[in-house]
Amino acid sequence: AEVARSSNGVQVACSAFEDYQAPRSFDLVSMIQVIAHFLDPAAAMAQAASLLAPCGFVLIESWDRESYAAKLFGHNWHEYSPPSVVQWFSKDGLNSLAGEHGLKLVATGRPQRSIQAGHAASLLRYKLNGSLAGKVAGPLLRLVPQGLKLPYPGDDLFWALYRA
Repeated sequence: AEVARSSNGVQVACSAFEDYQAPRSFDLVSMIQVIAHFLDPAAAMAQAASLLAPCGFVLIESWDRESYAAKLFGHNWHEYSPPSVVQWFSKDGLNSLAGEHGLKLVATGRPQRSIQAGHAASLLRYKLNGSLAGKVAGPLLRLVPQGLKLPYPGDDLFWALYRA
């Protein structure tokens, strides 16, 4: 934060999001892959709504616990990773939480993502460690070029745009 301030003249505030005291309101609050990390997502959503200017937007990207990928992998799904990730949302659950704070869904979709093969292989090795699938996949995963960029295959990531 200090480097951003002193070297680049960027205004930076350091605070827990829920405690942030904004000097003004905002047209957009962006919560890209952060809602799952809040211990109290209702407090975070209330804060996001309170920071908005009239007709402002909240953009949230999150992992979908009701996705095929989450159901297929169960407890081995890559987003079941406490203590970092402590909340898992479905689209309906996130819409309900936003609605409780006066936010209305405007649009939703799936981001186009890619993942480096080395990262994907690392996740798979970790999640499948000790299983029969891991024993079979392990040697094959070592053959994948580490820097290869792959389209993200899952249906488990979504975004939602809400308006105050």
